[in-house]
Amino acid sequence: MIFSKKIGKIKTIQLKNFDSTPLSEDDFSFLLSCVKQEHSDGVYTAALIALVESDNTSLDVLIDQFESMMGQAQMLAIPMLACTDYVMCYSFLLKRLKKTDSLDEVAMISLALTSTHYLIVPLLVQELISDSSVYLKRLGYILKQIGFKRVMPYLILHPQIPFETFFRDLFGDDKIDLIKQKT
Repeated sequence: MIFSKKIGKIKTIQLKNFDSTPLSEDDFSFLLSCVKQEHSDGVYTAALIALVESDNTSLDVLIDQFESMMGQAQMLAIPMLACTDYVMCYSFLLKRLKKTDSLDEVAMISLALTSTHYLIVPLLVQELISDSSVYLKRLGYILKQIGFKRVMPYLILHPQIPFETFFRDLFGDDKIDLIKQKT
């Protein structure tokens, strides 16, 4: 199918999102074929937007099919998943962050998670239970980039700061002591 016809079909499918019409199985198949085969970034982006703007079922399908997508489509999907209000997208991104060896993917996930609108801090703190030093460094980087001002309101809610040593190493004793004075 020619590029413009493919984009046109994607846009037709995308209109269903505005009408709150569920995507059909054929729609899913077509959109997934667009991200599983080699295409331009424009086709990848249009197909991903159509999937991400749909319902949570579409997001579940996208997450389930992520491994079979083309590498460039995967990289384009990461920030789109971090723009949703669906917790499963963030759980998925954290799992990818934990297991990937690709530094490009780590960088993309880290950037997406540090700039998301979603209240990600509780999920990040929960992940600090990990035994993986590499994963803990990645989480620390994200929390550091999010910044103390955005992390503090979550930490102040607890009677005792979770993973206090980790946060002291990350933000410094003075800032953690400031939280302890407020609680």
